Amino acid sequence: MYPSPAEKDLAALATPVKVKNAILSAEGLIKNSPSKLADQYKIIVFNMDQVTQSSYKDQLKKDTAFLAASIPSTYKTGQLAALIQMEPQFEQLDGLVSKWKSDALVPGIYSSITSEMKSFSGTDQSNLQKRLSDIMDRLKASPADIKNMLDLAARKYGIPPEIVKSIALTENGSLTQFTSSGDVFTSLDSGYGIMQVTPLSPSDSSYDWNRVKYDLQYNIETGVQILKEKWGYKSLPTVNHQNINSLEDWYFAVMAYNSVSQVNTPGNGKAYQDKVYRYLFNDALIEGDTFTKPVIKEPVTMNGTQFNAASYTTNYQHVSTQMHQTGDKVTLLKGARLRQSTSTNAQYITLSVSQQVSLASGPIEDNTPSNLYCWYKVLYNGKSYYVASINIQ
Repeated sequence: MYPSPAEKDLAALATPVKVKNAILSAEGLIKNSPSKLADQYKIIVFNMDQVTQSSYKDQLKKDTAFLAASIPSTYKTGQLAALIQMEPQFEQLDGLVSKWKSDALVPGIYSSITSEMKSFSGTDQSNLQKRLSDIMDRLKASPADIKNMLDLAARKYGIPPEIVKSIALTENGSLTQFTSSGDVFTSLDSGYGIMQVTPLSPSDSSYDWNRVKYDLQYNIETGVQILKEKWGYKSLPTVNHQNINSLEDWYFAVMAYNSVSQVNTPGNGKAYQDKVYRYLFNDALIEGDTFTKPVIKEPVTMNGTQFNAASYTTNYQHVSTQMHQTGDKVTLLKGARLRQSTSTNAQYITLSVSQQVSLASGPIEDNTPSNLYCWYKVLYNGKSYYVASINIQ
């Protein structure tokens, strides 16, 4: 049987009533049985975040604060003292942490709560840890979430998503924006987050650096915006026909994302941009093979930030296959594997000849961090399949 509306309402009220009763019981214990206060306070702290109705929750928070102020300081020892201190910290943390967004205050609050939790053990500590984890888990983004954000930002600025995703993996191999305490992941040279965005100086006001650090989507957007600015640098050599949709034509803009310096001279074996293109070839599978020849065909020498030529050609030339949209007509290459789901482990059929189809979806990202290609949904012989972007011409 399905619960009636009245039964659903009663079930929803169960937790706020439980917390309210604990507050009332604690108020009655202040004079008569103060040693039992901690037991009632545990009920409040363990259940407050399970109250889903905002109006009830706000009132219960006020009632709890009034209760804490009513308890004589001589009683505020041991676990009761820890609970009284943790509750407003949990409430503050709850207000500061949202989906993929943290705050500069979060690491300190997190540290204080984890320190106070040490005085508890067993089920009590598990309950406290669950409340803390439920809040902090809002910061976690899956690899698919992150790659989708990278894809959307790339498209917004007209950049091939393959380039942006390869830069992100080069900059931050674990695709980590936040530490476990909610602080921003910071490199040794003060690069922040997924895109390792770095202020040019302590007074750099080019971007909202607080958001760069504590807003995952803004971090990605900022990094992609910076990359697009590099594309427009007049001091950089051009590549091939300087086609914005060509992967290799971004070579020197990718270099500039890190630095236009001797260490990144093409062909020296350490160049940042060659690392990016190695990811692009190997993990975005633009060749279906490993990265072998250097990207730039001619020898490149540098004198400071000056190049020996104003333009160069490349050993490879590829156009992005990850900028298609629903309804685009594309050609699926001979030998393409049409899979039943977005996984290389999924069952598939193999095309014996090239086929022209209309895409039934835009790009779809899977949950494997190292897969820098995307998937598209296609209809073939009346059935739905998924094809990797490498198989599209």
